[in-house]
Amino acid sequence: MQRRCEPLVAHVEPVEEGLAVHGKRGELLKVLALRKDIVHVTHLPEGGVCAPVEKSWVVVGDEGCLERRRDDHETLNGPEDSTVVQTSVSDDGAVELRTDALRVVVGANKLGSDRPFRLQWFTNNTDESADATAAATTTTTAATTGAATSAASAKPFAEDAVLSAYAYELPHGKATHRMERKPDVEYYYGVGEVTGNLNRAGRRFELACRDAMGYDAETSDALYKHFPFYITYNKEAGIAYGILYDQLCGGYLDLGREISAFRGNFRTYASVAGFVDYYLILGPTVAEVVEKLGRLVGRPAVPPAWALGYVASTMTYADAPDAQQRLEAFPALCKRNEMPCDGFYLSSGYTMDADGNRNVFTWNKDRVPDPENMLGAFHQHNMGVIANVKPWLLEAHPEYADMEALGGFFRTNNENDDELHHAYQHHHLDNASDASPYVKGWFWKGGPGTFASGSYLDFTNPVAFNWWKAKLKEQVLAPGVDAVWNDNNEYEVDDDGAVCYLNDAPIASLGRTLQPFLMARASYEALCETRPEKRPLVVSRSGCLGIAKYAAQTWSGDNSTSFHTLKWNIPMSLGLSLCGWVGCGPDIGGFVGNAVTPELFVRWIQLGIYMARFSIHSSSWKASAASTANATSNADDTAAETEVANVDGYNLDCTNEPWMFPEMTDTVRSLLQLRVRLRPLLLSLHIEAWRTSAPVMRPLAYQYVTDANERSRTESFEFTLGPNLLVAAVLDADQTTRSVYFPGDAVGEFWCDLDSGIWYSAGTEAHVHAPLQGRAFGAPVFLRNGGGLVLADFEDARVRNVILAAHPAQASQDIVVEWYEDPTPGQEGAMRNASDVAHICVRATATANEVIINSIERTGPPAPVDEIRFELVPSDHRQLIQASD
Repeated sequence: MQRRCEPLVAHVEPVEEGLAVHGKRGELLKVLALRKDIVHVTHLPEGGVCAPVEKSWVVVGDEGCLERRRDDHETLNGPEDSTVVQTSVSDDGAVELRTDALRVVVGANKLGSDRPFRLQWFTNNTDESADATAAATTTTTAATTGAATSAASAKPFAEDAVLSAYAYELPHGKATHRMERKPDVEYYYGVGEVTGNLNRAGRRFELACRDAMGYDAETSDALYKHFPFYITYNKEAGIAYGILYDQLCGGYLDLGREISAFRGNFRTYASVAGFVDYYLILGPTVAEVVEKLGRLVGRPAVPPAWALGYVASTMTYADAPDAQQRLEAFPALCKRNEMPCDGFYLSSGYTMDADGNRNVFTWNKDRVPDPENMLGAFHQHNMGVIANVKPWLLEAHPEYADMEALGGFFRTNNENDDELHHAYQHHHLDNASDASPYVKGWFWKGGPGTFASGSYLDFTNPVAFNWWKAKLKEQVLAPGVDAVWNDNNEYEVDDDGAVCYLNDAPIASLGRTLQPFLMARASYEALCETRPEKRPLVVSRSGCLGIAKYAAQTWSGDNSTSFHTLKWNIPMSLGLSLCGWVGCGPDIGGFVGNAVTPELFVRWIQLGIYMARFSIHSSSWKASAASTANATSNADDTAAETEVANVDGYNLDCTNEPWMFPEMTDTVRSLLQLRVRLRPLLLSLHIEAWRTSAPVMRPLAYQYVTDANERSRTESFEFTLGPNLLVAAVLDADQTTRSVYFPGDAVGEFWCDLDSGIWYSAGTEAHVHAPLQGRAFGAPVFLRNGGGLVLADFEDARVRNVILAAHPAQASQDIVVEWYEDPTPGQEGAMRNASDVAHICVRATATANEVIINSIERTGPPAPVDEIRFELVPSDHRQLIQASD
């Protein structure tokens, strides 16, 4: 029977970097200053009986170490991060830890004669440490007497709940962390790629990874990813801070769904691992929180430039009996229809055997008799290929028995495990399938609703990890595949007692979430070792904090086709971007469900070209557009067509393709061409994310959270691409106008409609004309005053077209446009240091009658840009003058 306990302070002692709070039942709360603005807190019930896993796989530093001891803070700091930590004790027993930026007060509140574990967080605005900033190492001083700054002298920007802040269950049950919640002044952002509004207040999220095909993008939970990190913005204090729970176990995060008259307003993190380990990251801005998060978990990788164009995808080609012919025909179809396409996702049908089993690292030579020739067809048209791989072996897999004998799967947690394992290795079992010490389960076999027995690979086991790398190189990369698509990697193992190789850790506390992380690392390493001169691309469906340093891209899972999904997929991607995984975007057109309509298809593409990842995709069991249309006119004809189109349960006519609606083909073509022109901007923003963790797609709250208008803190469906381009796509059917909110409240801040040239004042809202066809930029997009938009010339990749924005009513306006370039275009060279990228900065001045280009500054290696052509926003007819260099 579980017994719930709340720790009470017995005594507090200073330790190196901070404080150790000891509880009356032996609990331990460690409060350690990692930097002046980042504090590491660990609560260990019973003094460590429920000890954490020794290593952190998430918080590894921006150098990207593979793993780090939880108590090793030196690897997370550079010389510039050194700070002075001071502690003091007040007369009433409260203890304070102080850095140059923060004050943390421990035990300021009493419950009767007891003092519960409770922290309050204040900014430290004094300059007492100015004479100590030259200190090379962190130091700790303690005073046994003297007054700590009173908690009542200033309001805390964050504080633990008064009751049960660090409650836990015995024996070895879940541990929780509760913080005060201020409904009128706090906003919560992040938690990864979850459903609902950008502001996560009032929601409760299960911390688990699920294969949630056909989910509701507004309400479903849990989905594919595990991200126990969120940013709080305290409007009253004007401060943003992040809470990063450094745990890969299951649990939940409640940001106001649970209420209690007894406990007041609170938010809760629950960990099934029996302890709590977190970092508080002081911004004080949202952008600074995101940047500092990147310092802890690592920066996102930069994808190759081709992956930022239109990357096509569908299950139907690879699932078809004539897969080779369909696949080889696709590049030629793109050329014939003049649809620019830079890559192709090769779905797992290429691995499907005669019995319908999808066996990773195999090729069905009946479907694809010549993989090299098929891949060559894509390469001849300058398309990269991303091959689908899955982290399990079905028992039908030709190497299942070998991997089982090597022990590369999860183990059961039976008393006789060791004996069974020994017998397996020495072939002493008469009936191996009945006595296997390894976990077996049911996995997707190949067709809709079909399953087969198999086992997950355990990537914590070097045997499985190295086997994966070797097979990936031999079977996938050697024939010519360019990138890796890690799919179906949520690790939904039903047996919580199953253990992984690493420390015999139960999968419930570590193994599930760590697996997609290590799978991404294995795929990344295989690519680097195979082609060290190239930038690797791993695309992963599932993942956790820090995975982006291995998997540059992800997507919003198996979404369904509807305007509702189009709309609500936006805050899903924005929330994930704030958590460090910037290369995200949904499947355009929808993966499952009804056939996409012409209107929905175009509206989705109008949005998708402005997202970090852009791919049109569809499943093999989705309704086809033709059959849906025919269903309303001739049911018999539709039935006959469906019979022909379906092979072994697959609908081979359901593919979402750019030319699927003849009446929309010209519009789709122009949108795909615009995506090509946006590539310099997209690549530059990915490089910026690699340097600073700044999102590619930025919610308004990232840049405008301090605005007077509430919309800047709560807007879920508008975003900026970088700092200057506001995107407001049409999200509902039968609409030809869009209500747009223009963020910002600075004097002289304006936004210009790039189609009409109309200027709008920041902090206002307006209805904008948004027909389905006819706008040059597709969706309504707006350029910020004083900024610019860098586009590639569609006919000449070495030419840049720069659109400058300066409001004509302002007598004098400075314009600055800067961007990064890859100095190795086409080669997609690896980026390891800041010096590996080229940088261009344009400075201009606008007056009443002219706009003058004052300078074009180039730094770093030579950029692949021969010419920069300038233009002004529509309706700006001032003279454009380029001064002499």
